[in-house]
Amino acid sequence: DIVRILLSHGANLEQRDADGDTALHYACFGNQPDCISLLLSKGADINSINSTGCSSLHIVINKQLLECTKRLLSNQQPAIDVNLQDIYGDTALHDIANTRVFGHFAGLDELSSCGTHSSILNLIKELEETRHQTGLLPSEGTSPDRSNNECVDGRELIDLLLSVPNINFNLKNKRGFNVLHHAALKGNAYVTCRLIELCRQLVDSKKDDGFSSLHLACLNGHLLVTCLLLRCGHATVEICNSRKQTPLHLAVAQGHSSIVILLVRDHRASTKVLDEDGDTPLHLILSKTQQSDDSCLTLLGSDLIPQMPVDYRQIPNIVLAAFLIKCDAPLLVKNRQNKLPLDYVSDQKLKEYFILLNRSAIIKQVMPNTSALSPCIICDECPADILFEPCKHKISCKECCVKMKRCVLCQLNIDAKYTHDGQLISSPLVGATRHTHRLPSTTAGNINSDGEIINKVVRDLETKVQELEDGQSCSICMERARNVAFLCGHTACSNCAHPLKTCHICRKPITKKINLYS
Repeated sequence: DIVRILLSHGANLEQRDADGDTALHYACFGNQPDCISLLLSKGADINSINSTGCSSLHIVINKQLLECTKRLLSNQQPAIDVNLQDIYGDTALHDIANTRVFGHFAGLDELSSCGTHSSILNLIKELEETRHQTGLLPSEGTSPDRSNNECVDGRELIDLLLSVPNINFNLKNKRGFNVLHHAALKGNAYVTCRLIELCRQLVDSKKDDGFSSLHLACLNGHLLVTCLLLRCGHATVEICNSRKQTPLHLAVAQGHSSIVILLVRDHRASTKVLDEDGDTPLHLILSKTQQSDDSCLTLLGSDLIPQMPVDYRQIPNIVLAAFLIKCDAPLLVKNRQNKLPLDYVSDQKLKEYFILLNRSAIIKQVMPNTSALSPCIICDECPADILFEPCKHKISCKECCVKMKRCVLCQLNIDAKYTHDGQLISSPLVGATRHTHRLPSTTAGNINSDGEIINKVVRDLETKVQELEDGQSCSICMERARNVAFLCGHTACSNCAHPLKTCHICRKPITKKINLYS
């Protein structure tokens, strides 16, 4: 009534305060739908913006006022402009991503019908149950309180705004986010689902830095949104940003185990893609100091963990790394720091477990084409047809492998060598050429009642001497001292270096051999 009286006495509808707000802005701030209708009927500018660029529609969407939104959208003369952008470049549609949506999201049934793994669906349902129990959602059977016209559950408000004609879904804010980017960033599954239905073309659209909606969902750990983008939006699972990072790189880097498993197990995301630093996802998980979330302990409990050494079964990063290796993550790829994934592992026992975890994957990495054998890495002439146990590498021919005690690629001790027809190759006796360090017999005969202690000291000394010898020994024959260096920095003994044309370690062509003198 007061507003009517003021209007009847010629009050200025477009009078602004210090912040640029008009009477219509105030009616929206105060949640006064009847007042909004009255002001509009008297000719108030529905598209008027304040000093922050906010229109009346921005205000009611941000405050989630359903009835006020209906009054604004129903006005015909003039029609409201839903594409107005504030000083940050956000439209009202960008702001809708902040709208609260309560209750069990119906999209779970759709995901189930699309074939999403049951363990992922169960995890999503558990997350929703947790939200109920912590009071973030109204309990089942209770109806939202609409006494003040506020939209407690935002689905109706979202549907109302999305039904407006002439919406420009392609508008980006000043940070480069379109509306689907913003929904993925905020983790709003309902808005994401509706936008996929209305503008499927936005699913793989990128920001200026190359981030897609899938990148944003994986980076921020929004499992349900990630599911929707992949299953309903058919997002490209290996889409790269400007730093050549895939969604899998980001999920691994942030420790979002459930999303990593979803991408790799359900959607066959490649574990071999390199980012701009040359890192694979396996590099990232093994170099992380911060632990990933422990959802992988549940999701992989029956498949992988029972086979692991007991000491590592409750460490999420190790479980996740083992999962990636089982899914053919490469062990023999170096990043720009010249490091293999296993170079970040200090525990030798764990390193050997990773190497032996998926032997077939290692063979594929060393011998991608089994029908045409690669040349021996030593002589570079004969085919590398000798299989080493237990590492399963085939890198050497029969002649060059005879004196090898350790695999050049993975540095594991060689227990046995087999030809292509399964014949065991016996190594020659090397006792005559290899130095042994024992105490003189006279000293040994003087062992007294403290003989056990002396024997232990002797064994320790022998071990240390052996380690020193191994550190100076040729990495090919493990017998003679390293006395030849290549320009790449690697070394070998003169006998083994003589037939080499390419370095046995880095595979660079050998242009010069330098004799070393001690």
